[in-house]
Order: sequence, then structure tokens, then C-alpha cells
Amino acid sequence: MKNILETLNKKGYLVCNDFFARSQIEKVLNELKSQFLSEKTISVNSDGINIKTLNGKYLISKCPTVFEMYQAVYLTLKSEIKQLHELKEIEIGISSNFLKKTDDGFRLHFDRNALTCVVYLNDCKKFPLHFYPNVRANKNETFNLADHELISVYPKDNRCILFYGNRTFHGVFNDKIFNSDGRFSLQFAFDFKKRNYEDEEYYGKI
Repeated sequence: MKNILETLNKKGYLVCNDFFARSQIEKVLNELKSQFLSEKTISVNSDGINIKTLNGKYLISKCPTVFEMYQAVYLTLKSEIKQLHELKEIEIGISSNFLKKTDDGFRLHFDRNALTCVVYLNDCKKFPLHFYPNVRANKNETFNLADHELISVYPKDNRCILFYGNRTFHGVFNDKIFNSDGRFSLQFAFDFKKRNYEDEEYYGKI
């Protein structure tokens, strides 16, 4: 990842391929495939969200490679964005999602955090991330999607997408019908100042 802030401010997003070592991608994918078959998987099916997810301390205890990858992203971002903060609520800061069924998806939304990184772990012909970059400057600002271009980035293994989470209207839905092994991804969330989400609701909250 190079010229992170410059690219984010100009385009609204940054796509980076092959950021991680091939061995890390293969290892984390194997770890996650095993865990998404376990009874600890969280199934979310409400408010336009239909996914399987794992997060926080449980996720990194069972899939230690996830935390290695999170740290690599954090340190890379921190080297350029000095005001970057990790989220105290690790269940929001570190998560993994799995989508496979035709009706799986995640409605268009804004994140509560300032900066979001999505990491694709496998190739998939469906479930791209659809997003309108930087459609608002703050959560109280009105916006018109007609004034912004819709961007779609399809899953490709070892591909990262970085964007301003609370300024970018984004979601995942199946716009094509293909059989596949499903879409595996990681989500890492960061802020530019210390905030507290302890009492807030979020998808995947147990």
C-alpha cells in the first residue's frame, strides 16, 4: 500500500493486490473453513443482513493467522496515518464473514468507524463489494447517490480494499447467479480518534 491518504482523498478507496504472503492466505483460509463449520459460527439474518460471521477474541483464538494479518495492516497504515487508532471493541475491529447462499448479502450502509479494510481470501464470481466512495463528510450530512459513481470490486484472493467506512455507502449482494465455494473475507476497522462503542449494537453481537 502506497500513498494511502492521497489515494483515499482523491478516489475514495484503494485496492491492493498481493499484500500478504501466499502462505498466510492459504493458512488463514484453512483455519476459517474449519471454524465456519463449527457451532460457534454466528448466523445473522435480520435488517437486510444475511451472513455467517466470526469476530473478536474467539476468532483470533481459533484462527491466529487472522491477528497476524490484522497487525500487518495496522502497522502499514500507522506508518502513514499517525492518528490511526485501534478499536477498543475488538469484536467490531476484527471479523470474518462467509457468504454462499443466493440470498446472502449485506445491505448498503455506513460503518461507525473511520477507516475500513476488507480482505478477500478467495476468488468468487459473486458477492462483490458495491460502494459509493466518500458520499458524505460526516454522519449528519445529506447525500445524493445520483451524484456519485457506483464501484464494484469482486472477490479475488489476497485482494484488500481500503476506504473511509463512515463516509462510504457500501454493501454486498449477489448480482450474479453462480455456484461457488462461497466468499471468505476479513474486515478490519480503525478510527482516527479514540471512541467507545461498548454499548452500541452491531451485527454479529452475541
